[in-house]
Amino acid sequence: MPLDAAKRELLEETGLTGGEWAALGTIDNSNGAATDVAHLFWPEILRLGHLSPQGDEQVELRWMPFVDAVLAVMKGKITDSVSVAGILKWGGQVQDMPVGLADLTIFNS
Repeated sequence: MPLDAAKRELLEETGLTGGEWAALGTIDNSNGAATDVAHLFWPEILRLGHLSPQGDEQVELRWMPFVDAVLAVMKGKITDSVSVAGILKWGGQVQDMPVGLADLTIFNS
């Protein structure tokens, strides 16, 4: 199941777990060249857990307000296609505020 995989990857790569998850749809990563489909989800509430990267994975975890993440996408500082799509799709779904003005809520577990 794609949501289970997203939850597992979030925990493995960041040590975080999500509370409520929003489904953002899918994107075709290599349209025409392969059938690589990415399922996008957004965890709305995060809790700190234990980092457990696989093998030699190197992950840099940086916290920033959501509006800064949108600006980083627009300035080409965040370029990973799945990250770009997820950030922009989430920003477009925030109901009561303009794109980019939502922020993450972080709780210590």
